[in-house]
Amino acid sequence: MSTEQLKQILRDLQEIAPNKVQRVLAARGISGLDALLEGDEITFALFDEKDEIFRCPDCGWELEEGGCCGREYEPGPWQEYPYEGIHEHPDRLLSSRESTPLPNPDFETGHLGPTVPAMYQERREEYDELRKRGATRLMCETFNLEFSEETGIVAWADGDLYTEFAGPSMQKGDFWKIMLGRCVELDDDDLDGSQFIETLVEETLVQPAAIETCSLYWETVEESPGIWVTRPNESLTEAQQQEAVVVAEYSTSDDDEELEISEVDLPLPIEEEQLEEAPIKMEEDVTLGSVDSNDPEVESDCYSSMSDTEEEDDDDSDFDAISSEEDDEDLEREGSYIAQELQ
Repeated sequence: MSTEQLKQILRDLQEIAPNKVQRVLAARGISGLDALLEGDEITFALFDEKDEIFRCPDCGWELEEGGCCGREYEPGPWQEYPYEGIHEHPDRLLSSRESTPLPNPDFETGHLGPTVPAMYQERREEYDELRKRGATRLMCETFNLEFSEETGIVAWADGDLYTEFAGPSMQKGDFWKIMLGRCVELDDDDLDGSQFIETLVEETLVQPAAIETCSLYWETVEESPGIWVTRPNESLTEAQQQEAVVVAEYSTSDDDEELEISEVDLPLPIEEEQLEEAPIKMEEDVTLGSVDSNDPEVESDCYSSMSDTEEEDDDDSDFDAISSEEDDEDLEREGSYIAQELQ
């Protein structure tokens, strides 16, 4: 496909869905389609769905490290959406993306046939959609996955997940379903999808991200008696969003709370001038433990300790007097000696 053909395709897309094209271009810092087409080259690579590789629009060869035919290609529509957690990824939206083609993992082996689990024998089309949207067979069986155009992918919490993350309002015998969005992307070692679901639950319930920076607001409500659901809610009012922000600001760690309390309880610093001028205030009534001040033994002990202190003070004063007399005698002897030398 040549550059001119690609430009014509973009013009056709602009006529069919101008709003969507504008959003895609704006997300990549392009003011409009005209600004893109006025450039010398179209730097979006082409995705080959059959071989699942990106090809150069000029020569058709596979791209190596994003470059071909002497030029570098900018990230195209296949680039991963920037997000902090899976709970705010656009794939968590419940509505499908219209006619976006999805890969069929069972295409090479024909229709689903014997690969369909027993629980999906009467729901083959639903199972087909789940597999196309990233769910594995083990994940479908473990979490009894469901799919519909209105709710997207729905997982029912199994015993371990329910025991670990169920809230205090959930009673024994209640059921809990979690809406996963329109598609999922599992790690290679996450065969049953448990890591994906646990991470989503932790981000939305246990350790929620800052509400004011999150693009999706999540809620866990009792949809019907005994049926709980965790889902994104895009219809929150401004007052509810502000309330959620306040809750998020107070959801700090224990270390942060201790730090804030210690900083509040610290006394204000005292200037040196205030310290010099501050009078020393003595407490008039001091009681130690449960000792009775009228006890004669305690009173005698107090007087004995006071007398001992006075005796020590007297001894110190006598020692100081003797030392001063000796110093005077030494001075007299030195003075007489100097007088004799002068004669």
